[in-house]
Amino acid sequence: MVDGPVREGHETVGVVVATYGDEDEWTPLAKRAVESAMDNTIEPNFTIHVHRMNLAGARNYGLLKMLNMDWVIFLDADDELDPHYIEHMLAAQGDIRQPSTLGVHPDGHEDDYPVLIPPHPGGYMVGNHLIIGCMVRRDLALAVGGFRDLPSLEDWDFWIRCQLEGARVGAAPEAIYRVHVRPQSRNKDERLHGRVYADIQQRYQFDWQLKGLR
Repeated sequence: MVDGPVREGHETVGVVVATYGDEDEWTPLAKRAVESAMDNTIEPNFTIHVHRMNLAGARNYGLLKMLNMDWVIFLDADDELDPHYIEHMLAAQGDIRQPSTLGVHPDGHEDDYPVLIPPHPGGYMVGNHLIIGCMVRRDLALAVGGFRDLPSLEDWDFWIRCQLEGARVGAAPEAIYRVHVRPQSRNKDERLHGRVYADIQQRYQFDWQLKGLR
C-alpha cells in the first residue's frame, strides 16, 4: 500500500492492482504496474497491490481499502498507465471515464498510435468498448457491489451494472492505458468466453432494454 500526497482542490484518486494465482509470476509485473501509477504527473492518493484466490476478490478488497477516494482505477498487473493518465482522467467528464489504449507486444514493439475503442454499432449489450482501466466513481463501484467472480468478462459485467445504476460514460482520449499483449491470456478460450458472454446477456438484457439504454 502506498499513500500519495494530499492535494487541496483535487478530487482523490486510488489505484488498485489486483492479482491472483501464481504470486511469484505476478509480483514483478504488479511492481511495474504500481510504479507506472506512482510515476504519474498527478500522483494517486492511494495505490494498492492485492493478491487473492480470485481476481474479483482481489479487486473488491482493493475497492474497500480505497477509503476517502472519489475515484478508483483498476489497473491490470500486466499493464501500465501513461505518465499523464490521471491528469487527463481528472480533466474528463462522466461517472466512468474511458481511456485510449496502446498495445505493447511481447517482442517489445508498440502499436503506431493509441486508439479510443468506439462503441459497438449494435449497442453495449452486444459489444464492450470499456476496458478495465477506465476511471470510475468509488461510490458507484460500491453501490453495484463491485465485481462478480466470473471466468472472464467480469469487467463487462461490472460496467453493465454501473450503467444500469445510472452512470454516464465519458471519453478521455488523451489518457493512454498501455495494454501488454499476452498470448496466454485467459480470454483466449473462445468456448468459455462465448458461454460467459451469453450468460451476461441473458442476465441483464431485459433491464437494459427496460431503461432504454444503448
